[in-house]
Amino acid sequence: MTDDELTEIIIGCAYQVHNSLGAGFLEKVYENALCIELTKRGLVVRQQVPIQGQLIVSLERRQPACQTSTRGFIPQAMQAGCLRSSETIN
Repeated sequence: MTDDELTEIIIGCAYQVHNSLGAGFLEKVYENALCIELTKRGLVVRQQVPIQGQLIVSLERRQPACQTSTRGFIPQAMQAGCLRSSETIN
């Protein structure tokens, strides 16, 4: 199976789930439904598999909000403009 064929299957399954369920469910419902659709199409699926890696974030204290963001969530630091463009995920 080529990457294009696999991509077509995955996107088709995602559309099937969305069209069947509509909006308003918890994310886990959509995740489970997508798993079922992908399995029906012969794909082997594992859910919520932990990945190994390290997130490296550089913070610059350019604004007062940045001082508290080092203990908060990364999106908060991004919104406060504290993250530089050199962040990497390994």
